[in-house]
Amino acid sequence: DYNSPQGDASEFWIRFEGLENNNNESGYETITIVYTAVVTNDPQSDRGDSLANDGELTWSGGTSDAGSASVTIVEPRLRLTHSVSPGTGDAGDTVTFTITVDHHSLSDAHAYDPIFTGTYDNKITINTGSLNCTGGTLTPDVTGFTGQQLDFSFSTPVTVGPSDTIQCTFTGTLNNDVLPEEVLDNDGEVQWTSMLGDETSAQTVNNSLSSERTGDPSDNGGAANDYVTTDPADVTVDSPAPTKREVDSSETNSVTGRALIGEIIRFSLYTRIPEGDSPGAKLVDLLPAGMQYLDDGTAMFALVSDLVDVTSST
Repeated sequence: DYNSPQGDASEFWIRFEGLENNNNESGYETITIVYTAVVTNDPQSDRGDSLANDGELTWSGGTSDAGSASVTIVEPRLRLTHSVSPGTGDAGDTVTFTITVDHHSLSDAHAYDPIFTGTYDNKITINTGSLNCTGGTLTPDVTGFTGQQLDFSFSTPVTVGPSDTIQCTFTGTLNNDVLPEEVLDNDGEVQWTSMLGDETSAQTVNNSLSSERTGDPSDNGGAANDYVTTDPADVTVDSPAPTKREVDSSETNSVTGRALIGEIIRFSLYTRIPEGDSPGAKLVDLLPAGMQYLDDGTAMFALVSDLVDVTSST
């Protein structure tokens, strides 16, 4: 006879009542105990940790060590590559975003149930109809934009194997109110889990952390849920490009970069202006001490464009 198993979250035992073997046949008689255990979502449990599972038989007057059946923790780690091409531009330009999810080189287990969330700058108009998520081995079937946010996931539990990839692309257009050198913030995040399906609840009353690991710290296990990675895909608006050069002189034998006392030099100051807003823009010529601006009516200002439907001024 034996009593029901007793113990706590890390140890249990079965007590036999008056165990006696009176069988005189050759060979040994055995007692086999089969049980299950769950790897807990403890903050101290990480990839590569060895969990030594020891056992022993004790009796009045002796102990026999059963040895150890250790397990090593393996963990999935996904990689997010969130890119945009081109990474610079000005108002009216179209950019293409590419989101790729695959396994990181350190990953040593399957990942499950990935969820991507991307937020895109309000100064980018998303072309929602351009979204295409068929570029990888796995195709998410729950996709779409809510305002400037893109979400994609899977309606049923999915396994991301070592060679699997998920890839989505879409386009956007830079709005007319972008500013020179402005950085348009676009952020992406992907989360995944350690188990297929929803195992966020404790699987045994013996340990409240007997659940899967996720990427959401509000799930069971708190900060241990670190299955999340991020990657930005920012766009930088083009910069003005002011240039100043010497174009003429009052002296026929003048050498560029050298001047006589009293020589009159004509300069050209010009700049590229990115499409978009440039509030308060000023083009300033900073003359050094020893040189005086001549207000002789020869200064000219022009707006120049290479577009066929825009007439340049003179």
